[in-house]
Amino acid sequence: MSNTIFVVCAGNLGSRHLQGLTKVERPLDIYVYDPSPDSLRVARERYDAVRTRSDITLTTLDSIANAPSEIDVAIVATTANVRLQVLRQIVGVLNIKKLLLEKVLFQDLHDYEEGAALLGDAARTTWVNCAQRLWPFFKELKARYANDPDLRITISGSNWGLGCNSVHNTDIAQFLWADSAKHEALLDANVIDSKRNGFKEFTGELITSISTGGGLRQISYARGTAPFVITANHPLETLSWDVSNSKLYTANDQNGWTPKESNLSAPFQSQLTADVVTEMLDGRDCGLPNFETSARVHLETLSALLTGMRRHGVDFGTLCPVT
Repeated sequence: MSNTIFVVCAGNLGSRHLQGLTKVERPLDIYVYDPSPDSLRVARERYDAVRTRSDITLTTLDSIANAPSEIDVAIVATTANVRLQVLRQIVGVLNIKKLLLEKVLFQDLHDYEEGAALLGDAARTTWVNCAQRLWPFFKELKARYANDPDLRITISGSNWGLGCNSVHNTDIAQFLWADSAKHEALLDANVIDSKRNGFKEFTGELITSISTGGGLRQISYARGTAPFVITANHPLETLSWDVSNSKLYTANDQNGWTPKESNLSAPFQSQLTADVVTEMLDGRDCGLPNFETSARVHLETLSALLTGMRRHGVDFGTLCPVT
């Protein structure tokens, strides 16, 4: 018997989810909705490029009204500005057993209360795709130093999308420490147009301080071509991961604090989706934050960014224009 998967939005991220779904080791009936024929065409091409099995099928839809009424897992891969609107169209209308939402969840701070109310009991079976929790680097870091007040992490690089991507990293802080945190944004004055049309980006710093000790600092430089680097400092070890160049440098007392180089690449979304969906279908922990946890981290992060821009006289109200 096949499981039914419904993907909302066939854009870049949605099509990568489709590619990942081809690796699920069970029969699937996949439906993907997007109002854009071009997006559906590209998604079909990307799906066909990696599909190898006949027991996984894909049906493209140009209307949510044509979606199946019984869905095992729905993946909402839209941009943040329309996600709540999509949830209004599917939650309570379709029988969805499990739900996976992309980040940023919603742009407007007020939408989080409505989103939670709309989901109701379904929030317990709704997860948010803050997928860095699934990266081996962070899983191993947690295994060694979970809740350690001496752990300090710095994430830096040039123009890497602090606005749209910072919630990935504030979520990592919650993942590693599981304690309350304070976030402070020391942003540059200029607001930048995002690579995604209609959205904005910020540069500067976002500092997360853990109440019991430890912290995470994010830096996005407004100029230069500095690589994206994640550095974890601890009295017993220093790990510096040049993500841009897939190199990890490890130094500790065992190697005389002389950095040892190894290869380490960040997983693509298409490499993660199959395991996440399989765990969701089987009723096991998929490794991602649930809606309640992630909504709290989102609110704290977006509030800090909005406050950081108000210091420069830029007031977006309660709507942070990122995705």
